[in-house]
Amino acid sequence: MTNDAITLLAAGDVIIAREQPETIFRHVADVLRSGDITLADAEQVFSDKGTPRLHGMGKPAPAGSNIIEAYKYAGINIVSLATNHFFAWGETGAMDTIENLKAAGIANFGAGKNLAEARKPAIVECKGTKIGFLNACTVHVPEDAATSDRPGVYGMRVWTFYQQVDSQAATPPKIVSLSHREDLEALLADIRSLRAQVDVVVLCMHWSVHLAPRMIGDYCIEIAHAAIDAGVDLVLGSHPHILKGIEVYKGKVIFYAMGNFALELGKGDHKDVAFFEALYKIGPQERHDSKKAVLAKVILEDKQISRVSYLPVCANDDSEPLIYKKADPMGQEIFNYVEDISKSEHLVANFEWDGDEVVIRP
Repeated sequence: MTNDAITLLAAGDVIIAREQPETIFRHVADVLRSGDITLADAEQVFSDKGTPRLHGMGKPAPAGSNIIEAYKYAGINIVSLATNHFFAWGETGAMDTIENLKAAGIANFGAGKNLAEARKPAIVECKGTKIGFLNACTVHVPEDAATSDRPGVYGMRVWTFYQQVDSQAATPPKIVSLSHREDLEALLADIRSLRAQVDVVVLCMHWSVHLAPRMIGDYCIEIAHAAIDAGVDLVLGSHPHILKGIEVYKGKVIFYAMGNFALELGKGDHKDVAFFEALYKIGPQERHDSKKAVLAKVILEDKQISRVSYLPVCANDDSEPLIYKKADPMGQEIFNYVEDISKSEHLVANFEWDGDEVVIRP
């Protein structure tokens, strides 16, 4: 690795619900601070303003401007905002979040006072290399999508079809999902425009089937491949609250879901957890697997990505992430799990240990 190499670290979903927010990162802060650029998927509002909106999901994730201090403590300097949680405290809380992040010097992208702002990328220049970040969401309620005259997130619509594969009545259907053509073309246009302005393009997608092990929506693969064809160099997925597989497509890495990095789910944000656990048949093994995550580590040299790896992560009983090494049984368990859920979904990628990192190769 050259002296001018850039390290990008990317974490999955973060929801903090404790009186001292920074303590959730106590075991990983040193590693997060080692990144030149450290990104996280923000699943809550950083504001003391606003009124909770329920959407049938009970009390939303806790809000508060003090949560920003936890991000700063951990060295997180850029966050993706296009999530299904961004308007949980209404327009006031959402817009105040953006202003508070700006004031704290934390770059953000994926939401704004109108669609043009929500589609606007974050461009970070580091050591002479320009990295552009785009963020879109497919799992928001329709009214949370930004329009030309309404604030919101960068939303993408998805069609879902149920195809009968067995001619007999009452048999399970095949679920087919496809992105809305107009929305996909808009995203691809944004990618091509950004490609002309920067050296590296990163697409963050808040998407896929939540809580369900392994399952990746057809539309996720469709969007990821189309995005790479249009010029994206790396795809970072979030939202499902459980790890999904990793794919290498045309030499570019796709993390379909990085998992729960620091997520205190159930502490005030979802009263209907039992409903979803029954719907998706979530049992002890799935709850155990949902504690596993990956911290993506991307090295950029000569204005391009030269290496992609991940650090195995698992939350302790206090929802605090810990990073595990190759010699740790949990480190190997996560390695085996990621390899298995990638192969089972027919994703092409090879994984190998390099010290205490797992390198991803074609």
